[in-house]
Amino acid sequence: MARHEEYLWRDPFGPSVSGAVLLSDHIHYLADEIGLVDPFKEKHLRPAAYDVRVGNCYYVDDEKRELGDNWIEIPPNGLVYVRTMEKFNIPYYLVARYSLRVQQVYRGLLIDNGLHIDPGYSGYIWIPVHNFTTQTRILLQGEEFISVEFNRTTPLPACVSAIKSEDELVTLGVQSLLVGAHSRTVKVFYRDLDRYKRRKEDFTPRFFWDKNPGELHKSGTLATGQRLDGISEEVKAAVGALNVEVAHQLEHLRNLGFLAVLGLVVALLAVLLPILYAEYGKSREVEAQQGAEIRDLRELLQEQGKRLEAITARQQTSAMPAASPGTRRARP
Repeated sequence: MARHEEYLWRDPFGPSVSGAVLLSDHIHYLADEIGLVDPFKEKHLRPAAYDVRVGNCYYVDDEKRELGDNWIEIPPNGLVYVRTMEKFNIPYYLVARYSLRVQQVYRGLLIDNGLHIDPGYSGYIWIPVHNFTTQTRILLQGEEFISVEFNRTTPLPACVSAIKSEDELVTLGVQSLLVGAHSRTVKVFYRDLDRYKRRKEDFTPRFFWDKNPGELHKSGTLATGQRLDGISEEVKAAVGALNVEVAHQLEHLRNLGFLAVLGLVVALLAVLLPILYAEYGKSREVEAQQGAEIRDLRELLQEQGKRLEAITARQQTSAMPAASPGTRRARP
C-alpha cells in the first residue's frame, strides 16, 4: 500500500530536468512511498539502478511453467519469457528502462534492450531471454537478472496538482482532458477505464499473443538446430546403411574377384596344358633319341677298345727275338 499515492503524479522532489536518471536515494524513497519496486531490498540497489530478480514462473513454447525446482533451463538457442520477482508501480512522470545484467550477457544470454516500462504501469514484467550458446543455461529463482533505471519525463500539466486520486487522473487521461503543453493532451498508460480497473491482473505475454491467433513463439534458431540435429541423425542412419551396403557389395565383389581369378587360371591352364604337354612329348622324344645315340656311342667305343687291345697284343708278340738251336753258352 502506497504511503503517499499522490507521489504517483506529483514529483516529491519538485521540478527536475527531463531525462535525468534517478540516483539510488530517489529510487529508495519512491520504493518506500509508492512501491516503485516491490519487494524492495536495499542490497539490490545500485548507484543509479535497481537489480531485479528472476521470478517464480516463465513461458516456453507458449506454455506457462512454474519453477518447481527453483530454476529455469534455457536450452541451446532456446527462447523463454521470464517473469520478474518484483512488481513495478511507475509514477506518471517517470519511465523505466531495463537491460540484462553484464554477468548474464557474458554467459551468452540476450534480451531486447529497446523496451521500456511506460509511466503509470503497475505489475510484473516479462522478459524474453534468448540463449545464443550451444549449452543449456540455468537461471535460478531470485538470481539478479536485469538492471532497471528510471528516467524523468517532461513535467505533467500544472492541473495535476488539484487531482485527488489516481482514478481521477486516469479518467481525465482516458477522456483526453489532461491538457498539457500548447493545449496538447497528455496520454496515460491505460486506454480505457476497464483496462485500468484490471491493472492488478497478471499482465502476461498472452495478452499480445492472443491478438494474433495461430502464431507460435518458439526460437527459430532452436527449431533450426533441432531440424539440423534431425537431419544429422538421418544422415548418420543413411551413412550407416550405406556402409553396410558398401561392405556387402565389397564382399560380393571379393567373391566375384575370386571366381574371376579362378576362371582366368582355368582358362590359362586350358591353353597352356596342351602346349606344355606337347613340349613334354617332344622332350621325351629328344631324350629317347639322345639315349639311343649314347648307347650307340658306347657300343662303338667298346668295339674300338677291343680292336685297340688286339693291335697292342700283336705288336708285343712281334717284338720278341727268336732263339737259335745250335748256339752254345760261352765259358766264363
